[in-house]
Amino acid sequence: MMRIWGFSVISALLVLSLLGAGFYIGTLQKEQEVAKLQQSVLRLHKMLAAVEASAKQKETSVPVATPVNEQVNKPKLDADRDGIAQAFEWTDDKGTGYTYSEEQLTAMQEDTQNRDYKHVLRRFAQQELQKEIESFQTVGRSLNPRRLLVVTTDNALYEISMKKRYTHDQIWTVEGSNTLSGIEKPNVTELYRLLNLDEADEEVQAWAKGLLATPEWKSEWMRKDGKTYVMVKSSSSESDSVELESVRVWVEELYVDYQALTYEDGADLEIINDYVLIEVPVEGAGDVTFRKTVFVVE
Repeated sequence: MMRIWGFSVISALLVLSLLGAGFYIGTLQKEQEVAKLQQSVLRLHKMLAAVEASAKQKETSVPVATPVNEQVNKPKLDADRDGIAQAFEWTDDKGTGYTYSEEQLTAMQEDTQNRDYKHVLRRFAQQELQKEIESFQTVGRSLNPRRLLVVTTDNALYEISMKKRYTHDQIWTVEGSNTLSGIEKPNVTELYRLLNLDEADEEVQAWAKGLLATPEWKSEWMRKDGKTYVMVKSSSSESDSVELESVRVWVEELYVDYQALTYEDGADLEIINDYVLIEVPVEGAGDVTFRKTVFVVE
């Protein structure tokens, strides 16, 4: 009996030992699985961090197009293109002229695109000026030769003159180019005030009335209290009229452009201007230069 009881105890202890060993082995396996999971999670974290870093690098290195309406504004040229065109006229530097031999003109005829002045203009800007054109505009009344005001993408301003060659298959050639220094705003100002006769002071009124009493056309000026007063009057004819075109101050010189109009007999008197009187708040050091354009209105 003792042997049987001992054997039972030993068997029980063995079973308990096996169960304990199994539990220990199972615990080790679970711990190993947990460790593996932790390692996997760590690897995933590292991969995610690498992906995020790569994405940030791409975001900083890849340029993003800016919508047109959100682009940074460039320095703008003076909106008064008429004034800029006149600035080219008044500058002493007339730029560069271009001449072509008969052989060159004959060779240029071979390219039919030379019959398009816009194509010739853009090619000239790219090849000769090393510029890209942003905008251009024909100025003046003549279309051949054609005078153009050209603005490039780097905010430079050029005056380009072109000519259509009728004897060479109507191709266009660039005849001259010019640019201004200080392009951001040419040294031209326009500042004046139109006056009725009764708006002027007594001294200016007396001077103006003396001019109005004469029968012929008059363009005169006077200076008073740091201001310049200019009058342009028509003749005593009821069909003559005067219109002011522009007033410019250029290097302390005053330039006044006006139109002398002649209407047909019986024209409405409401459209006739007998005189133009202006006040310019610039005394200046030089004379006033008048430029007249004559028109006949039918």
